[in-house]
Amino acid sequence: MTTDKACKAIFVPDTDASANLTITIEGDGGVASSPPGIDCGDLDDCSEDYLLGSHVELTATPRVGWEFVGWSGDCSGLIGSPVIVELETSKNCTAIFQEATLPAVPGDYPLDIEIIGQGEVTSSDAGITCGNDCIENYTPETLVTLTAVAKDGYRLKGWSGSCSGTNSTTTVTMNAAKECIATFEIIPVDDYDGVPGSIENDAPNNGDGNSDGILDSEQNHVVSLPTPEGNYVTVEVSENCSVENIRLSQRGLPTDGDYYYPYLLDYFLDCPNTEVTVYHHGYSNICDYTCRQYAPLIPGLAETSQWQDSGMSCDTTMIDGQTVATTTFTLTDGGTGDSGITDDKILHTSGCGTQSGCLAFVENTLFADEFGNATTHTAPMKIAREGDACEGTVSTDYTTQDNTATQNADYLPASGTLTWADGDCSDKTITVSILDDILPEGDETANILFSNLVGAPFCDENQAVLTIKDNEMPSSTDNGSNSENCYNLPTCNVCCNGCQASEEDGVNAKTIIVTIEVGNTIDILLTEGKGQLLLNEIPDNTFVSLDSWKTVGSGTGQVTLTGLNVGSTKMTISDSTLAQVATIYINVIESDQVTDVDFGIRAMLVTLEVEQSLDVTVAGGQGALSINKIPSNQFVALDAWTPLNDTGAADFTLRGLQVGETDMIIYDNANPPQKVTVTIRVIPSKTADEENKPSAQDVSDADTDEALEELVRACEIGNALAINTHGQGFDSDSCFNGVVRNHGQALPNHSYFSHTAAQDVEIAGAVKVDPVHVGQPAEILLVGIYQTLTSERDYLRDEENWQAWDKQLSTLQAAGFYEQLPETFTVPIYTGDLSQTAGEFTVFMGYRLTDGTIVYNGIEPIHFFVGNSLSLDLMAGTRLDAEQPIQQVATYFEPFVHNFEGYEGNNLIFVNRDLLNISTFVRVDPQHVGKMVDILMVAVHKRSLDQVEYARDSQTWHRWDKQLDSLQPVKHYLQLPETLEIPVYFGELANVPGEFVVYVGYRTEDGVVTFNGIEPIHFTVANGFGLDENSQPFETTARFASWVYQMENRGNPFQTQSRGSFGIGVNIIPDSTHIGETA
Repeated sequence: MTTDKACKAIFVPDTDASANLTITIEGDGGVASSPPGIDCGDLDDCSEDYLLGSHVELTATPRVGWEFVGWSGDCSGLIGSPVIVELETSKNCTAIFQEATLPAVPGDYPLDIEIIGQGEVTSSDAGITCGNDCIENYTPETLVTLTAVAKDGYRLKGWSGSCSGTNSTTTVTMNAAKECIATFEIIPVDDYDGVPGSIENDAPNNGDGNSDGILDSEQNHVVSLPTPEGNYVTVEVSENCSVENIRLSQRGLPTDGDYYYPYLLDYFLDCPNTEVTVYHHGYSNICDYTCRQYAPLIPGLAETSQWQDSGMSCDTTMIDGQTVATTTFTLTDGGTGDSGITDDKILHTSGCGTQSGCLAFVENTLFADEFGNATTHTAPMKIAREGDACEGTVSTDYTTQDNTATQNADYLPASGTLTWADGDCSDKTITVSILDDILPEGDETANILFSNLVGAPFCDENQAVLTIKDNEMPSSTDNGSNSENCYNLPTCNVCCNGCQASEEDGVNAKTIIVTIEVGNTIDILLTEGKGQLLLNEIPDNTFVSLDSWKTVGSGTGQVTLTGLNVGSTKMTISDSTLAQVATIYINVIESDQVTDVDFGIRAMLVTLEVEQSLDVTVAGGQGALSINKIPSNQFVALDAWTPLNDTGAADFTLRGLQVGETDMIIYDNANPPQKVTVTIRVIPSKTADEENKPSAQDVSDADTDEALEELVRACEIGNALAINTHGQGFDSDSCFNGVVRNHGQALPNHSYFSHTAAQDVEIAGAVKVDPVHVGQPAEILLVGIYQTLTSERDYLRDEENWQAWDKQLSTLQAAGFYEQLPETFTVPIYTGDLSQTAGEFTVFMGYRLTDGTIVYNGIEPIHFFVGNSLSLDLMAGTRLDAEQPIQQVATYFEPFVHNFEGYEGNNLIFVNRDLLNISTFVRVDPQHVGKMVDILMVAVHKRSLDQVEYARDSQTWHRWDKQLDSLQPVKHYLQLPETLEIPVYFGELANVPGEFVVYVGYRTEDGVVTFNGIEPIHFTVANGFGLDENSQPFETTARFASWVYQMENRGNPFQTQSRGSFGIGVNIIPDSTHIGETA
């Protein structure tokens, strides 16, 4: 010590230090943690080590009949559930539960809710929110509607106990103490080969169509799908070849002369070459066919495409005790058989057919019964001639064979020859006589075999099955009535005329429209078909998951669908006549309740240019990550996917193909699985000049942008805020300046963007660092807040993308890093299209030092608005549908419709007698604030047969002539405020049901009308009423459109002076909670 000296001790967080959190349960309930690790009660996992300083969320859930009271131990003082526990040291917390005590009202009945799996149940009266509050008392005969909402990765399996069904809502009548159990199950993950796993799992050999010991639904290079005849075909390609899709051909190809194909397959393969093996289940004679392909004669020249021999080899193998024909061939990108260009992908179409046509069963499984007054009954089976012009003579022998049924005891043996002469296209019939006996022996079967085929083979199997339904019942249940023995089958010979199938039965061009919320599952039962129902067209799995397709019996099938993403698609189903088709139009809408998940990264936004490749890393999950939904290959190519073992992270590579937006969904291995949705936005490639600008993916130095350098030079000291790790503020000499650009032009802070202008937005910032921080290591932080007039969402930016943020300082991720902070630097923040997210944006930027200090632009953050209005100049035209120039106005309209029962939003359906409050919130473009304006309203009412336009004045609504200059003001403002709510309607609309679109706006003195043309108020009022099993009325969103018609005239009411016949029509749109039920 030769002079005075000062020493500074620097402490940094110990990233390896941990703290233990232990949970104790008093009473009957459970506690779960986020991040996961503790599931105390269900799994008896009550202790977990976390990083020192972690914030752990604890959620207490009582068992049925119990309620959560509070916390004790180291959690004393924390109130409610969930709570946040900060682990600055190890802690022991006790969750206290006590038996539920409800107000003792004489004669009331308790309703208890139990949850199995991951989800929540609420009641229509808000008395139950289970989760937390799972019991409530009700007066006798109260109708309680329960709604189940699954958490991410789960779906509702069904209700049990006092409730039943699989719909998300169920109703229980409180005429006694009731207990309802909602069971949620994990949603199965697909293998991305274009065919839902539920379809592949129904393939022969228990879903292992190629008998390799692995389910086809669990491997991308093996695909099983049903054929039009109800059999299955399994396709196996090389393991290094990725299947994008294999489907029944939809390419609309020209006919191949007189060849008949039972089915053709389209192959979409992502590989340069592969060997293909096709397993033809149920087509054991396929080797008698000729296998052909549709492809260019000169590879790469589509105009030379024609039908040609494929060179496939054919063999047979045994699978699950059945002989299965196999065809094998090789495909090469750019080679013979590839209909595409040379691009390391293969597009191929082929199948095996016959020129002579073939024979097919109208139904290859025939049902008959023993019941009746006569001694014998006949079972007819029809054979059809298909695939040729009925040229030439065709014949086949047939004979019956015992299986579990015995000839001369259960049926009379039959044999003979069926012959079709040249030009004969008629169906031929085989008749088997059925014998009645007195034994209760159950259903029995016999086979009908075919041999000595001349002129044509069978299209599939050359045998059919006759099932004889037993009519005897055990004496212990015999009540002397035969009504229990009626079989409602299209081919039945039964005890009552009411059970007989009509020749007019069938699904003849039946149309079904269903609406599903994202995450919800519905069942649809199809009946009245003829014979086996066949799945012709699978819905687009971008919007909906086809969880199950089952043929329940002759003419009947059941479909199970789950909504995935908002959009529309369809599926088609036919019966064995192939002329009767049901089309199901599927609309997927937003769920009213969005459940957050605990995945470290909940949402990502990736922006890349056309032809640009981008390496992306996702992290924060548990265990190995897997892809649940691949992005659309119309916009982006997923060139690589590499899970990083069990680290909860994965690397993947994207390549932009076309301007547009898509997404992919990634799941981790948690229980339940947690997901991250990656939104991928592809933008046009930059010009050479633009390539010199800083990328939105990097943190740049000050010399990258001259305009930003000017911002740095103009920075005034002292406009920054600083906070420490405890949230305490202090002074900083750093300086922040932000800039928002539109089409390259810098705009002042707090600017307003019109809908059109917001399609090209660039946000960046400039920083002058506090001199005491220069040279220190620091992380760059970015936070964005998006607000509408009724809601707020918070986001942060990591090194790659924007993602949702929980507003906890401890979870802030870094957008970049400096080993040594420079004196000045710039931060590119965002470049892209914000026109679809109208609202208010606030962006905070800053840096975090190694001691946890955060310095940011808290005094003057980047701030701007995006509008969603249209504006018309009345001087350019007076009709609403006239072409008029759109003015650039940034006013923002937010529609709001609610029924005082928690049902609120836009684009909703309300029951007929709902009391509605309809309004729109408005943030006005500054150029209009303070101006004298008139408020205007127009409504379009879409009724059953027509639509009517209305306008409102200061008193009431009235018919409108569509002339803009005839609009009368609803209200007059001498000075238009910055924000306002415009009431539209309050009351019932029971007498005028239908669909409503309401346009609201204001007209300035210069004749400019600004209105909510991009997002108008939109809702529907139903006109249906319901009666339950006790004839008690209940509310429903079912809608009915009925009319009377004669010739070209129709109406309701309908009046005519003309004599003659007339018709009555009804369209029904069922209540979404009833779709899929038997009715």
